[in-house]
Amino acid sequence: MPGTDPMKALMMAALIAALPVPVDILGLGPSATKPPQPYADGAVLPGEIPVTAKSLSGAWHYGYLLRHTKLENGASDLMVTVLLTLNEDSTYEMIYSAHWDLPSSFPLAIPKPGAMPQPHLIKGRTVKETGRFSLSGEILLLEPADTELSEVQSSSTRTPRQSISGENHVWIVRLDTRGAPRLSIAGRCASYQLDPVCSRAPAVWYSMQSRPKPPPLRTPSVGSFTRGAR
Repeated sequence: MPGTDPMKALMMAALIAALPVPVDILGLGPSATKPPQPYADGAVLPGEIPVTAKSLSGAWHYGYLLRHTKLENGASDLMVTVLLTLNEDSTYEMIYSAHWDLPSSFPLAIPKPGAMPQPHLIKGRTVKETGRFSLSGEILLLEPADTELSEVQSSSTRTPRQSISGENHVWIVRLDTRGAPRLSIAGRCASYQLDPVCSRAPAVWYSMQSRPKPPPLRTPSVGSFTRGAR
């Protein structure tokens, strides 16, 4: 990126690699993407009704960053990422990740020569779902078989992964294949979502971008990264 200091870019890349879901904070990533918007019946989503379920197969990514925003739980700032993988055999994996009380600036401090970096955890929540999906007209149905949650509630404590009750997702969808493919979805928030709009609107919508299909990964931990010594 023009004008980006190489060392800062390297440190940012290290932070991004430590997060559970790819987030393109540098460039056109979450910071340049709108948060989910309220959805009203009859609103027109960009794109066309998908012809077949197979046309939706692949990896879809969405993310955004809210700075200088106070959340209902008193926390400040919020970064949310969603990675949805739809397989041709009608199975799916979805990872929802939210982090708050983010460091005041990016990148993190560069450790001094000989200094040992101190571990630090970003407060956050990660939910991983696996199950099956089906398409009927404009309705995409996700039916999770397994749902796992892990959280970090303080800078030094991570809760173990635990199974939670699954929630079906019933989404109105549109597929836009002009240029970079986008999948727009509209529906109710899951109870585990922390997006501020979820407390204000009965349904929301947003557009996901196509991404290269990721290799199988173990369930990620929430928000671990290293803060440089100062």
